[in-house]
Amino acid sequence: MEHKDTTEERILTAAQVIFTKKGLAGARMQEIADEAGINKALLHYYFRSKEKLFRKVFERAIHILLSQVGNVLDANQPFFEKIHDLIGLYIDMLVANPGLPLFVLSEINQNPEFLEKQFVKTLHSKLPRLVSQINDEIAKETIKPINPVQLFLNILSMIVFPFAARPLLERVFQSSFNTTFEDLMKDRKKEIYEFIINSIKNN
Repeated sequence: MEHKDTTEERILTAAQVIFTKKGLAGARMQEIADEAGINKALLHYYFRSKEKLFRKVFERAIHILLSQVGNVLDANQPFFEKIHDLIGLYIDMLVANPGLPLFVLSEINQNPEFLEKQFVKTLHSKLPRLVSQINDEIAKETIKPINPVQLFLNILSMIVFPFAARPLLERVFQSSFNTTFEDLMKDRKKEIYEFIINSIKNN
């Protein structure tokens, strides 16, 4: 008999695939069951509703994302390299989990305590290292004086907006420019990095 944890992991992996393709509204529990190789009754035994399964999938995705971000923040690497890696990490994670931004926006309004706990648990102790690096670069006059919070907001907003507006952007760019959203996001890593560095670097 298959272990309970193994079955649940298969369900979560399958659900992520289906939710990534179709979103919460378009996904069906039968599709998730088929993807996981189980029957629908067993799926409902583990997760009573599609909404609960969706929440579990993206709670896990947030935990993984913040843990990986924490590792980059804590890494012993030059400041510009760290900014480069953070941008790439965020974009890669959102490409793999396109429903994540809208889930986060919903949680901010409905359940901010969850996101606060995740932030404190994974990032709170590691952010001071990046802040210290920013202040060191300012002191060396490598970069212009900048509030670290404003730098974080600039980076995150440039990354998150295209994913939050993805349904509209896909229609516009595929019909008008004959390019895919994924290709745009690959290029966007470089675009955001260069934009951010050029805006803060001393000439």
